[in-house]
Amino acid sequence: GQAFAEISVKDSGPGIAPKAQALLFSPVDSLKPGQNRGIGLNIVHRLVKKLGGCISCQSSPAGTTFTLLLPTPKAGH
Repeated sequence: GQAFAEISVKDSGPGIAPKAQALLFSPVDSLKPGQNRGIGLNIVHRLVKKLGGCISCQSSPAGTTFTLLLPTPKAGH
C-alpha cells in the first residue's frame, strides 16, 4: 500500500568494475584515483534506508544507472 517516488541517475561512462560494484555501499577506501574517501554512497545508502526506501545500481560497459525509491507521504500526512 506504500507509494514510492523513483529517481534514476544514468551516465554513459565505461561502467563500474564488478569488484567495485560489490563494495559500492560499504564504507571502504575508494578504488578510484585521487583523494576520494569512498564513503559517499555508504552515506546515501544509510539515509535512503532510514527513510524507508532503497537504492540500487546497474552497470555495464555502456554506462551506470543508480535508482532510488523513496516513499511518498500518505494522503493527509
